[in-house]
Amino acid sequence: MSDRSVRRIAKMDLELSVFRRMPAQVLSDAVKLKRLERCRALLRRLTVNKVKQVFFTDEKNFYLNPPVIQ
Repeated sequence: MSDRSVRRIAKMDLELSVFRRMPAQVLSDAVKLKRLERCRALLRRLTVNKVKQVFFTDEKNFYLNPPVIQ
């Protein structure tokens, strides 16, 4: 039986889908507490007006004028 047939049967007949393991960061109890403290400190610093000016990017760099590669 071809591998394509096996994939089709798994997807169509058995209704299975792909599952990939993603590496994740292991958080210790100390790190969790530190994150909680920092989140609470951030909430204390931010007022309602300041929250509208904050933009979280999840550590991704965005450029308004990216370099053009020719």
